[in-house]
Amino acid sequence: AKELVDGLSVNGALENLHIGTNSIPAERMKEIIALCQSKPSMKVLCEVPFKDKTITELDVSGKNLGVEGALVVSDYLENNRALAKFDISNNNLCAAGAKTLAEALKDNQIMTKLNVSNNDLGKVGPNSWDDADMSGVIAISNAIPTMGALVKLIMGANCLTGEGAGKALGDAIATNTVLKEL
Repeated sequence: AKELVDGLSVNGALENLHIGTNSIPAERMKEIIALCQSKPSMKVLCEVPFKDKTITELDVSGKNLGVEGALVVSDYLENNRALAKFDISNNNLCAAGAKTLAEALKDNQIMTKLNVSNNDLGKVGPNSWDDADMSGVIAISNAIPTMGALVKLIMGANCLTGEGAGKALGDAIATNTVLKEL
């Protein structure tokens, strides 16, 4: 990660960078995001056109973003309040990525459709032998009631088997008065 940061700091022509699913420490990933944002030529980071804050629909499904990509997406979501439809399905976000995403989604009053399906949100890692970790599912569930425009939520295939996930999701659904489709 250090060498990548060093290389990025001197490269002035890079336009696209995909660095998902690499186990980059969060502090280094935030440094990479900041470096990329400072580059005039940089347009896309982890499949996210992060300089365009006017996009209303974004589909980054199946891009293998991992936790690193979730950090990029979360930074984008915090700075873009135009995004109404967002598909981040099939990206191996796992619990850590879900928690990062949930923080960015809190109090979002624009997003109407969110697809976080098939991300192993209830697991520590994307491998089937990893331990259950419902903290990501619970974090997403806690964000749902604060999302005043959310009418469609797709959360299938996320290993929602651990303790607390079903209750948290049920409570979130019960308190979101505009959610029409799950």
